[in-house]
Amino acid sequence: HMGHEGFGELRVEAGASVHSREVFLGFDEAARGEAIITGADARWSVNQTFTIAESGSASVTMSDGAFVRGSGDVFIGRRNGSVGAATVAGSGTFWDIFGKIHVGSIGNGTLVVAAGSRVRNLDATIGNGKVEVSGAGTEWNARSITLSERASGELVIRDGGVVTGEFANLAGGEALIEGNGSRWDTSMGMQVGAGAVESSSLVIRDGGTATAANVRISGFGGIEVRGSGSSLISEGELFVGYLGSNSLIAADGAFIKSSNA
Repeated sequence: HMGHEGFGELRVEAGASVHSREVFLGFDEAARGEAIITGADARWSVNQTFTIAESGSASVTMSDGAFVRGSGDVFIGRRNGSVGAATVAGSGTFWDIFGKIHVGSIGNGTLVVAAGSRVRNLDATIGNGKVEVSGAGTEWNARSITLSERASGELVIRDGGVVTGEFANLAGGEALIEGNGSRWDTSMGMQVGAGAVESSSLVIRDGGTATAANVRISGFGGIEVRGSGSSLISEGELFVGYLGSNSLIAADGAFIKSSNA
């Protein structure tokens, strides 16, 4: 535990290694925890649950070639009132998670992947949180990404950042793909508006691209593709209009392609 009741800090620098069974940062409501892993061959391995802000506040920064491996689930902002943040930045920096990642489970969570770094995990859920992926060479690979219904989740892909995976489900919240080279690629499918009562949206602009095996807009979902070079590509079905009120908009030179609409 780092920051069980007060303030706790861990710093792992180039060439050093730390092995942990389970990690809690910012455990109690008034607690604050911080971890910094920086430099080539700086390593931290976590065998079980990795919690960044259990009930308090906490931050984790991985940079400049650091490597962090987790074998369990990751929670960023786990409980009501908690505030958690994780930043992964710099070429060669890699956060490899053999579990699920929850950004803003009930509390508030932020994940920033930037400047040529990589994050890889199994399923990802964005609740009351934000994930931003930015910069050329930056990649977030998640088997599935869900923006939860009845939450204020946000996913931003900009400035050449890339998100890859198998499936995307926008049951609520907002996703933005912005700028040349910015992409969201799903090998199986993308659904926008799966929520029964909440609206959700995907905006692609200024040269951004989304590709999927199939794209379905239902419920209260909407996709807007705007600007020259911006594109939405469905290799299979593009389905618009199942229950609720949904929309697909293309404007200002944007491109939409599907084999079956």
